[in-house]
Amino acid sequence: MVGDLSKENQMLRKDVDGLKLTLNKEESKRIFVDEELTKETYQLFKHSRQLKGVGYKYVWHREGKILARKNDGFDIIFIRNVNQVNDLLK
Repeated sequence: MVGDLSKENQMLRKDVDGLKLTLNKEESKRIFVDEELTKETYQLFKHSRQLKGVGYKYVWHREGKILARKNDGFDIIFIRNVNQVNDLLK
């Protein structure tokens, strides 16, 4: 059931992502839908963003998972916990 909800959310997100919201003829704004993270995962994501200061080009989250990549062409690292982030920061 969780998988079905995830697929449904992804489909809805594709339909809405980047949708232009027109307020008047002179002004239009884009809206974006972002997934929610649990409190613990969000805290891990915030901590993981420190990796950008030590040479990691990308740190992002997708489907509740925290991911990082040192540069284009490098392997994607799945961040599981704070200890792993601390090891990568050394």
